[in-house]
Amino acid sequence: ICAVHLASKQVPGADALVIESGVMDLLQLPMVLQLGMMMPQMLEALRSEPCPLRTLEEMREVRIPTLIMHGDLDEISPVEQAQEAHAACGSVKKLMRFSRCGHNDIRIGAQKEYFREFRYLCESVSTGVQPEEVFRAQESGEGLLAFIGGALRCLPGMRKCLPGQDDMRVSWPR
Repeated sequence: ICAVHLASKQVPGADALVIESGVMDLLQLPMVLQLGMMMPQMLEALRSEPCPLRTLEEMREVRIPTLIMHGDLDEISPVEQAQEAHAACGSVKKLMRFSRCGHNDIRIGAQKEYFREFRYLCESVSTGVQPEEVFRAQESGEGLLAFIGGALRCLPGMRKCLPGQDDMRVSWPR
């Protein structure tokens, strides 16, 4: 939430934004809705006031590359929150959804994809590249042939492995 606020204010040195399992609307959180069923007056009072976070409003002011990562199994902050953030974001952006991940376990559950996307973003910012589509879909090379190729990278008896796709420097599209 604080990162979105800083990015929306165009703070010097804030060159990219990463939102992982972010909360955009408190009133749409399952925990708040469950409490609201037990205390309907409280929920009605909360709905009558403007959202104190203003995160979605601030997303519209973001002007730096933004990577939004969210687990489809997130029971704390539903994936719809990430979709709303992506739709509201006022800059180049990418929404990465991870089908096997919940709340704040993406780095563990989808480690390779998580760090690949994070690396693309960091390399783009650090090299000063301002791509038209920072988050254009990367050629993943996934499939049976890629699996076999990856498995055969280090053949038995070889002293050195052949370079794989993950071993090469990746730059964001220009």
